[in-house]
Amino acid sequence: MNKASLTREGWADALRVFAMISVVMLHCAVLPIGTETPGDARFWVMNLLDGGVRWGVPVFVMLSGAFLLDPKKEMTTRQWLSHAGRIALLTVFWGGVYALYAARGAHMGLEWLLEALISLVTCRLHYHLWFLPMLLGLYILLPIFRAFVKGADRRILWYAAILWVVAVPGLDILFSLFPNIAGHGWFTALDLRHLYGYGGYFLFGYLLRTCEIRPRRAYCLYAAGALGLIVTWWTAYTASVELGRFSGVLYANLTFNVCATALAVFLAFRHFDLGKRPFWAKLSTLSLGVFVLHPLFIDWTVYLGFPPDAWNLALSIPLRCLTVTVLSLAAAWLIRKLPRVGKLIA
Repeated sequence: MNKASLTREGWADALRVFAMISVVMLHCAVLPIGTETPGDARFWVMNLLDGGVRWGVPVFVMLSGAFLLDPKKEMTTRQWLSHAGRIALLTVFWGGVYALYAARGAHMGLEWLLEALISLVTCRLHYHLWFLPMLLGLYILLPIFRAFVKGADRRILWYAAILWVVAVPGLDILFSLFPNIAGHGWFTALDLRHLYGYGGYFLFGYLLRTCEIRPRRAYCLYAAGALGLIVTWWTAYTASVELGRFSGVLYANLTFNVCATALAVFLAFRHFDLGKRPFWAKLSTLSLGVFVLHPLFIDWTVYLGFPPDAWNLALSIPLRCLTVTVLSLAAAWLIRKLPRVGKLIA
């Protein structure tokens, strides 16, 4: 979620907006899925909606890498510190806001403030705010990434990106499906997990934005992305039925199937450019604000009973997503109007 002022490419603005909506949809669908009977119609509706948008967070990381790693765009030390400082501020500010919000019903007065402070200091962040310190970690490493991208041959960059796929999503799914596979000891001894983390998405964003992908390879990636989506849905179903309760075994952002889908979505938006429109640009600048605010509105819609639980989930969950997105956009727009601090915290 880098600053929109870094660039104005229509496809990237549009992708950032759709990624924003996907994150809201994810959180609207994931809350009730654990209460449903695995395999029934309601379970499948939530599985399709929740599992179908797991690419959102990886795509946000890729969008950051796509522009922040571009060696053609000069970045001074002051600019780097500004980027990292803003993410640090967002983490502390919204971490504190949600800590106060979470502690509101348990205590009053100083005890309430103390519990919120302890939650913030011990990094007990609200469920969605894990993204901010993770992004801050990438920003701290940004000068190293930029030096690597600037000095390395394109073949080395692709080697690093593909090796990350093998070492992180690849080995994760391999060991999950075949824990006793021959050669497990050698994989462990090599410890390719030195590449562990979201840095691979960071690098892939830059490569998929700046490299021309041949049509045949692009279609192969699209096919892999579609297959990854099917795997996400099917494994959630089979694992949940086997356990008798919901199990998003391959819902995680660093799984091979989610990675394939995220890469395919990113490339598709770049290839099928929706054009440079002010509409996408304006919504794109509000994406970070929507990200930090939307759980508040999800809680409020649930508390108010809107939309009613009796409604068909195929209608009620998208309607909740739409309502929460619109309210979050409005709130983010208003916050950004605050003098001096508005654009720093939303």
